[in-house]
Amino acid sequence: MSKNGTHGRRLGHRTPTQARARVYDSGGRSVEVAIKDLSPTGARLMVAAETAIPRQFKIRFGEYEARGEIVWRKGPDLGIRFVQPDEEEGRVRAREPQLGKKASIDELRSAARPRRGMLRFLLG
Repeated sequence: MSKNGTHGRRLGHRTPTQARARVYDSGGRSVEVAIKDLSPTGARLMVAAETAIPRQFKIRFGEYEARGEIVWRKGPDLGIRFVQPDEEEGRVRAREPQLGKKASIDELRSAARPRRGMLRFLLG
């Protein structure tokens, strides 16, 4: 069970899609994947059953790029969560003096989520 008691289940609403994306490892090598469904917090991908995907990676679809991490894998299906980019955390932390307080975990999580425009772009 995860820390938040969700048994690894995604928190956001899942939107079915037939979009294609590319997953990049740290060496810049990439593989094409199908995005089967998508939410602001993660996605379900489909790859060839024997395709090696690193635990952490970058994923690009259209004009969007995010860092991802594999949560589960069953054959060709992968469940991923979007990981907060260091740059986004830095932007939120830079606003702390303006906010007059430390950034909350919700503010940090919000910065980590791909923007809703990504969903509109993919489902367009």
